Amino acid sequence: MPHMIYQEIKKYMHYPFSIPALAGTVCLCFASQGTIDDSGNPVSVFSLLLYGDPSGYEAGISSSSLLLWIRGCGYLAHLMLPFLLTCGYIITLSAERKNGITGLLLLRAGNLRFCLAKTCAGALTGGLLFAGGYTLYGGILHFCALPFHAFPAEEQALFAQMYQMGSSVPLFIVRRMAGAFLYGMSACIPGIFTAIIFRNKYMLMCLPFLSGYIYNQIISGLLTDALSRSDDSYQMVLVWKFSSILDVADNRYWYYTLAFLCSLYVFILLLFFMEIKRRRWDG
Repeated sequence: MPHMIYQEIKKYMHYPFSIPALAGTVCLCFASQGTIDDSGNPVSVFSLLLYGDPSGYEAGISSSSLLLWIRGCGYLAHLMLPFLLTCGYIITLSAERKNGITGLLLLRAGNLRFCLAKTCAGALTGGLLFAGGYTLYGGILHFCALPFHAFPAEEQALFAQMYQMGSSVPLFIVRRMAGAFLYGMSACIPGIFTAIIFRNKYMLMCLPFLSGYIYNQIISGLLTDALSRSDDSYQMVLVWKFSSILDVADNRYWYYTLAFLCSLYVFILLLFFMEIKRRRWDG
């Protein structure tokens, strides 16, 4: 089974798929909101690095490489990543159905092993691609922005507490990278679900965007409504927002989000298995 998963990952991470995904992730991170100008309009990380703070103030700790790295997953990323990270998965699975390879793989591996390998490989590929792009984005920021440790210790302590970094910034970075991997897995769910259920090329192209957009809009509306209620109510809604898995934390809400992610992949696996049993290898 591990060998099958590895072979599937190699297919989905072939350079025509992986390079656009990595480059797209970096671009989406730079397009995220870096700060807000005097009029209350968002300013992207790219604009902040290129033109400086629009308010004219000297760059502060909020424009340090570490804090800009933390902010590098904004609205555009949530919208585009479901297709960007699963493009290789969708194209490969569709091609295998059309040329008859799916039937041969099923005969050799069996229904359950085939579905398990495909589902696990799709999830792991998404995690690796987003974590790789997010790391590359952080590496570029390291050379383009002031380092976090270059600012006064009092400011560092304030922002470390605000972003729950703990006592060690390197350990926080490792946790954040683990969160990036998990977020990449969660962002793949619409694309993997679409590739399993649908055959129409227009649905395969559009539905990952559309389903991701609708889901994020629903969660945003629920979060806005929960702000007027108790803090626990807001935290429970935040459990369903996959971007919160980026902030790896030792609390029950983060584990709820992780459990929700795992349960969705179990559901996708079962759905995939039923689809294979029903349609076998017909395209």
